[in-house]
Amino acid sequence: MYGAALQAAVPGAGSTRDSVHEKTKEDPLNKDILEGEWKQMRGKAKSWWGKLTDDDLTRVGGKFESLAGVLQEKYGYTRQQAETEIDKRFSAYNSQLTKDKTKPRK
Repeated sequence: MYGAALQAAVPGAGSTRDSVHEKTKEDPLNKDILEGEWKQMRGKAKSWWGKLTDDDLTRVGGKFESLAGVLQEKYGYTRQQAETEIDKRFSAYNSQLTKDKTKPRK
């Protein structure tokens, strides 16, 4: 299951969790929808989840499934808790990006 925030962070990723999940089963190029944005998000991820090491973040490499798995390992989350946590954090991240883009420049 992929979060709505992840869909919003990557244009064309799908309009519902189910459609993204279905699409990723069929199209391996869309399986890791965070991958394209990972370099920008990596620093935020480290601040959100302080138990994650640089090695963990490198291993994740922008892959949703890997990030969820690492959060389960490091924080003892269930799969659903990890997915919810990822969705919450990236939703806030995406909202801030959108807000920053709409601010008038001085």
